[in-house]
Amino acid sequence: MKRAKKCLYLNLGMIFDLVPILLSGAILWLVLPGGQRRGGFETFWGLTRHTWIDVHLWASLLLIALIFGHLALHLDYLKDVPKMLRRG
Repeated sequence: MKRAKKCLYLNLGMIFDLVPILLSGAILWLVLPGGQRRGGFETFWGLTRHTWIDVHLWASLLLIALIFGHLALHLDYLKDVPKMLRRG
């Protein structure tokens, strides 16, 4: 597979992975904030706060892995950055 196609798939993966991160983060912040609740576990869309935390965590870890893959594809460029900075 060509390098450009790999970059495209990684970039699309990162963009699509942002959706569950942003959604779960907003739900945890606005709908199911931390603190003690009366009456047991509250849920949103059938999922408890702990499940939403797991969704947020695993989607974030996937994003980190995709970022490392993206950086690995651009390793040649990253190696040349100090030279470009010295040139001014």
